[in-house]
Amino acid sequence: MTAVEVSPRRRRVTGGGWLGIGFGLLVLTVFTTSWAWWAGFDLWPDRHSAAYYRNQIPFRQTVLVVSVTVPALAALISGYSVFARPRSVLRGVTGSVVVVICLAATVLCWLLGTEAVRRATHWAEHTTGQW
Repeated sequence: MTAVEVSPRRRRVTGGGWLGIGFGLLVLTVFTTSWAWWAGFDLWPDRHSAAYYRNQIPFRQTVLVVSVTVPALAALISGYSVFARPRSVLRGVTGSVVVVICLAATVLCWLLGTEAVRRATHWAEHTTGQW
């Protein structure tokens, strides 16, 4: 006869754990928001050729997707932590504040990203450039 191994039961992620993950993603949101701002920053737009800006469009679209996904995921996870059992008033309030901050960051990243893509498209169509 062979011995049957019983694996230990895995512990579920608690509401506090979900809030911790959401807060970690909120910290990451700061970096992705600054990345979205940096990607759309053109100091001297006339200095580059139209081909440069055509090559920038896919990069800026990728930055848009990443910078919007991270705070949206943080808001989703933090919102889930508010309703996870066992419920806690402190976690509910904290999770709600994180959700509001993440939703505001999502909108900000969306605006920064779409503006960066729009400007790259504009400069790709209307610039002569030096390089």
